[in-house]
Amino acid sequence: MTITNTQIDDASEDEAELTTGETGSAVMSPSDSGELRFADLSSDDEGAPAMRVTSASSELEVWEAAREEGPEINPAAAVTDDSSTDDNVRMYLREIGDVQLLSKADEAMLSQRVESANRLERIEWDIRGTLEMQYGFKEYPRNRDQLPDNPPKVQASDVVAIVLRRLSRLAPIADQIATYMAKPKPVTLEQLLNDFEYRSMINSARDTQVKDMSKLPPYELLLRYLTDTLEIYENTDLMERFGVFDETAQKGRGKKAQKLNTKDARAKRRLDKASLLVRELAVLSSLLPPDLSLVLPPEMKLEDLAVEDGIEPWHESYLVEANSILESHLSSIKHDGDKSRDHLGKANLRLVVSVAKKYTNRGLTFEDLIQEGNIGLMRAIDKFDYRKGFKFSTYATWWIRQGVTRAIADQSRTVRIPVHMYEALNKVRRASRELAQEYDRKPTIEEIAERVEMTVEKVTDVLKNGQEPMSLETPVGEDGDNELGDLLPDREALAPPEETAQRLLSNDISNILNELEERDREVLILRFGLKDGKEYTLEEIGSRMDLTRERIRQIERTALKTLQRSRAVWEMKEHLN
Repeated sequence: MTITNTQIDDASEDEAELTTGETGSAVMSPSDSGELRFADLSSDDEGAPAMRVTSASSELEVWEAAREEGPEINPAAAVTDDSSTDDNVRMYLREIGDVQLLSKADEAMLSQRVESANRLERIEWDIRGTLEMQYGFKEYPRNRDQLPDNPPKVQASDVVAIVLRRLSRLAPIADQIATYMAKPKPVTLEQLLNDFEYRSMINSARDTQVKDMSKLPPYELLLRYLTDTLEIYENTDLMERFGVFDETAQKGRGKKAQKLNTKDARAKRRLDKASLLVRELAVLSSLLPPDLSLVLPPEMKLEDLAVEDGIEPWHESYLVEANSILESHLSSIKHDGDKSRDHLGKANLRLVVSVAKKYTNRGLTFEDLIQEGNIGLMRAIDKFDYRKGFKFSTYATWWIRQGVTRAIADQSRTVRIPVHMYEALNKVRRASRELAQEYDRKPTIEEIAERVEMTVEKVTDVLKNGQEPMSLETPVGEDGDNELGDLLPDREALAPPEETAQRLLSNDISNILNELEERDREVLILRFGLKDGKEYTLEEIGSRMDLTRERIRQIERTALKTLQRSRAVWEMKEHLN
């Protein structure tokens, strides 16, 4: 996922707009007592606040697009002063306030380790996928409990062999980088792993704040050099040419294709693709031990590392012999990745609190909001790419807010509606507010539908589903002596005039039937369901009265003729009107 300085379109309750130059800033920094102090960031609940987090000397600056700055408070004040608040929450807030904030360089270092560990895990799962045929799995089990008794272990030599094969396909990129840096080429394995300047260049991050082309940092100039040299255009199939999955290629499709096909958008996509190739070179090479040159010839070029059908046989024998060295290196990558992931998460727990506290009183407890925000933070850690030039807090804010708002949409309502409908509702409400400000009146359904690019029927359905439930015990009136349920009609109940007419009719029928003999009266009551609403057949009545079906029919006919001669029946004609 790419975070840019433009608005992030997402159907969450708060679409995070990462911009620069916003006003209304608030400062969050460690206080002398070790606790965090930050400004109460007020914003529109369903608007699109802009948030950016930067760091210098352990100082975290947060600002949002808000009309007024709130008062400065202590982080523990994120929990209300209600005595019912759990003491564990206060203790948690005090503990996270003791964790030192990270600088941008620290975040980049930790992110590199997490990135390498994640890539190593993906490669190992790719290797395990080959066990499908051997064990007959349709899909390799993700749960260790489902594994066979003695599954083949993924050898470190197999992992390194795949890495070398993929690096060999990136040899043209490595050579062009060497040309830009005035380094010897073709690039050798020793140069890729141990040349400090070369590795610093491929591990650099973009600087999106620099607008003056004459002051671009070396990494930005390198990306522009690669786009011109390698002609990485939109139609380049990176998977086929370099063995790299191109996420940016998907951005030119869909509803916003026209906006993305402008000249500036095409230039940006070319830079993104160049950055993707450099990133692939840096991540893959980080999985190799620096002393790999002791195993393979140091003068070996990248393009000689592998062939189309796999690794060369003599290369493979070298790797198998050095499997213990490779195993130790890969284990350290996993260990460092776990520790870095934990460190990066703990250092940003206060950011979760600062976001979660703005969503209190929405149907979820403050503890639940923090928990959902922490889940979003973990998601951000795995997906963060420091090379795009943004600070981790900038990127994590969006994921934290996404986790919190989705939890509110999914769990807070008495009558649950799907999350996508909840997001559409927020989009419609936001458009309604914007139109009301533009026109100084309440907008029509047609105007809202045009703004949000939906049909009128869809907008009507969204607004209908978004209605909040109300308790029937809600007090109404000035004195509150009545309840809402007392004022609502029962649609299944009869109106008073109809109920009175039904009661009079029932009484008149009972009086007329009383003129008949007991047996005749019982036959008519059962035949026409005058007692319990069930109409019995002649056979059912006969079995109850121990008479034949024909005899019951005769009794019914005789009773009806008797009623026809009764004067009371003619007086009941008024009920027919």
